[in-house]
Amino acid sequence: MFVLGAGFSKAASEKVSATDRLPLLWELRELVEAWLGTHGLPAPPFPADRFPGAGGPDVERWLSFLAQPPPWVSPADTKRCQAAFIDLSNAIAEVIREQERRVIAVEPVDWLPKLVVKWNGGPAGCWEDDQGKLQPGASDETTTVITFNYDTLPERAYMQTAPSVGHGLPSNGAADLFVAPLAPLEARGLDTMTSRGFARLQLLKLHGSIDWYYSGLEAGPEDIVYHNRIQRWWSEPDPVTLPEFGSIVADKVPFLVPPTAVKTMAYRNAVLRSQWARAASALADADELVLMGFSLPPTDSVVLDMIEMQFDRGRHIFVVDSNSDLPDKIENSLPGRQVHKCYSGITDPIPQWLDNDGRCRCP
Repeated sequence: MFVLGAGFSKAASEKVSATDRLPLLWELRELVEAWLGTHGLPAPPFPADRFPGAGGPDVERWLSFLAQPPPWVSPADTKRCQAAFIDLSNAIAEVIREQERRVIAVEPVDWLPKLVVKWNGGPAGCWEDDQGKLQPGASDETTTVITFNYDTLPERAYMQTAPSVGHGLPSNGAADLFVAPLAPLEARGLDTMTSRGFARLQLLKLHGSIDWYYSGLEAGPEDIVYHNRIQRWWSEPDPVTLPEFGSIVADKVPFLVPPTAVKTMAYRNAVLRSQWARAASALADADELVLMGFSLPPTDSVVLDMIEMQFDRGRHIFVVDSNSDLPDKIENSLPGRQVHKCYSGITDPIPQWLDNDGRCRCP
């Protein structure tokens, strides 16, 4: 089982210039604030620099404050905070979409299609034998990948590598990856889309995606979530950004859950809740967890609690990240697990994990 964070998407976009890559959280804050300014939108009533953290503003605290202002904030400023949170959510979608356009304008990094092939071709995961050693899984096993990223790079890489899916069925595009009950945009005028979950790779996007659309934070729990038309190749543009298709989602907004330390109204949505339930179930069944570019922020108590309660102590965690301090942080946050450090603190950790066939063991 795999968990992807912002560091994964940043590494997957390294073929473009540093300013065009998909951002880490602190970089996203700077891009979003710039986007708000260039589009004439007001700055939030409480700026990010009022929420200091290690190395800069604590973005999660800031967004959490805006999403659910404390009781001492005046009623007028409470409304301004909530309006700013909506503006920031929309700005995040636009910034990620624009950065992604630049990334897909060039060929993907070499390791990304290889990794997706491994995920979808099996066995990508491991199981623990009676002696407590990890062994490769069966070739027909499903690989569960949890991602907290909004971009569509894994889906696009899948489209380059999966002309067909299980049981001889033709590929239906990114829809193959989703087990969430996403509605086809064809119901609103586009063609060929429905989520099927036929691929061995099952992608759980727990914070939504730039190509998912819904009615906004005030919508009820049964609000329909629409998924964009499939991408047939890596560099295909998002069709609803084209003038001829824009009216199809004119009354919708991108379904993104900004990274906050508190549970926002978006978590009421039944589709999103079903994703989290599947993630929890997959964690309970997994003997091994591979963290790729995922730093497990201590303020993200929702994620931390899910892993702590569903992924039992004694199980294995592989940290695949260039940050050499991250394994110790994981050990402190998730005590009692066997944290493997061999793919952390090195250059190009994901390609090395692939080249060394890093599943289930350290080289």
